[in-house]
Order: sequence, then structure tokens, then C-alpha cells
Amino acid sequence: MPAALPPSLSLVTWPLLAAALIGLIVAVNLPLGTTVYGLILFGIFHNLFELRYVASRFVVGKINAKTAWIVSSPILTVIGVRLLAGDVISVELARRTEVVLLYGALMFATLLVDERGVRRSVVLSAIGAAGALSTWWYSVHFLMLTHLHNLIPIVFLMLHRSEKPTRLVVTCLFWGVFIPAALLSGALDGIIVFEATQSVGPIDMSAGARMKTMWAPDWANPILDARIVTTFSFLQWMHYFIWIFYLPRFTVFASPKQGGVLCSVLFGWSGLLLAATLTVAMVPLYLSDYLTTLSVYGALASFHALIEFPILLFFVLTTTSNSTVNAPKQQSGFRTD
Repeated sequence: MPAALPPSLSLVTWPLLAAALIGLIVAVNLPLGTTVYGLILFGIFHNLFELRYVASRFVVGKINAKTAWIVSSPILTVIGVRLLAGDVISVELARRTEVVLLYGALMFATLLVDERGVRRSVVLSAIGAAGALSTWWYSVHFLMLTHLHNLIPIVFLMLHRSEKPTRLVVTCLFWGVFIPAALLSGALDGIIVFEATQSVGPIDMSAGARMKTMWAPDWANPILDARIVTTFSFLQWMHYFIWIFYLPRFTVFASPKQGGVLCSVLFGWSGLLLAATLTVAMVPLYLSDYLTTLSVYGALASFHALIEFPILLFFVLTTTSNSTVNAPKQQSGFRTD
């Protein structure tokens, strides 16, 4: 069993406030561009850092390899489903299948906790009910998931030790609730550059309109569309900042010795080199055909966005009770030997 990681370091809040204020200035002046160029430059890097964080905090030394693969298998399957959507299988079938796979992973995470009782029955029932609703109204599911992904760092921030938890909560409410509410309500319309929400660089107006369907409901008018684009851009800015620049400074990551082959390849210098290489290689693809490249990136990046949910559920269930993992006794992290 790998040695347990030291507790996470206490967080400080001023960098979050500074990033929020800078991000707001950038987002209102270049709403669509913040999202487009942010994804080009930092999309792959934030995938790497997010996976590195989740593995170090919740997997290595805590979940054995068999359990990790069982929970992650449905999420890995989502990648294939997204790549086949539209060509081999219909988009509607692909989306409904993806919803089923996500909730299947949540059920696996629940069943792998050796706790038989009312609480597990309630959790499974809730997952089943939510899964049925999401499968039926899958468009609402994906709309909510798209925005929820940008806010998920708040959960991980709250799981850190903090000497001043109240200050951290207030800070997260400021950037995660107050600023988005101000943008969506129209309170900040006077400083939003509305024409910059329609096109930028590799995105013309028609492509911009197609992108908005990922973020805004069908009934949204052009003004609300523009507010949503600006809000999404701001929250994506905070999402990238937290994963790439902020949390790594307050987290002790698993070493290759602790995490085995996977940590050695992905989370060391070789992983950073790979991320940099892929980022540079994809720049001309984004600039020539942004939407097609975005769809391929979205398929490959689905793993990092979705795996957090079953891992967090598994973590909560195993740390709020005396439950054990319903899997082989020997804990081995991600070791593959």
C-alpha cells in the first residue's frame, strides 16, 4: 500500500479574489474570446492538472486498482460514444447512452462501498430517479452539466483544510454566485461588450450561434444569450485558474513511487511535456476548424469532467461512515504491476 499523502495545505483567499476581479474585466471585454482562446491555450493542461489532483487526493493510496477501473470504465466508454455520435449512432442515442453510463458509474461507486442499509438504498434510489429524469430530459442534463463543471472546483476547495473557512466560503460565494448573478441579471450590462459575444478569431457569427446552444436554453433571447456567454467565460476563467495555478500550490501530489506507472507517466514531467506538445499541435486545428476540433476535444476531455462525480460520491460514502471498500483487501492505488 502506498504511503498516505500528507494533509492538504491550508488555503489563502486573496489569489482567488484577484483572479476573479481580473477575470471579470477580461470576460466582459472579450466574452467569447475568453472561452475560445482559453480552451486553446489551457484546455489540455487543465485536464492534466485536474486528473492529477483527483488521483492524488482521492485515489492513490485510498482506492485499489480494481475499484478504480470499475468506477471509471463507464466514463471511459463515454469517450467512444461521443466519438461515434452523428456518424455511427444518432446524436440523441449517444446522449442518452452517455447519461446512462454516468449514472451507472455513480451506482457502481455506491455499490462498491460495503454498506448495506437504509442510506445506501436511499442513495441508489436517488441516483435511479435522477438518472431517469436526465435520460428523459437529456438536453437539460447536458446544459446543467456544462455549467456545473465550471463550478465543481468549489467542492474541492471546501474539502481542503482551512484555518479561516468562513473567509473561503465567502470568497467562493463571491466568484461562484455573486458575480454570475450580477452578469445574468443584467446588472453589469453596461460594461459587457455585447458584439464580442458573437464572433472572435476562428469563430464567425454562425459558429458562435452554434456554440451558444451548448450553454444557453432554446428560449433565451439574444440579450440573455450574451449574458450567459459572458458568465460562462468568466467561470471558465476561474475554473482554469484554480486547477492550473491555484490548487497545485496548496496540494501535496502523489509521487511516481506512491502511484505507480500511471503517476510516473502522466503526472510527472513527461505528462507536462505531453500536454504542451498536444496544445501546440492542436492550435492550427482550432484556428482552421474550431468546432470540429472542439468536438474531438470534448470527447477526449469527457473523462476528466465526469470521473469527479463517482469519485466524490465514493469518497463521501467511505468517509462519512465506517464502511469498507467492497473489493480486494490489498490497497494498491493505481499500481499496474
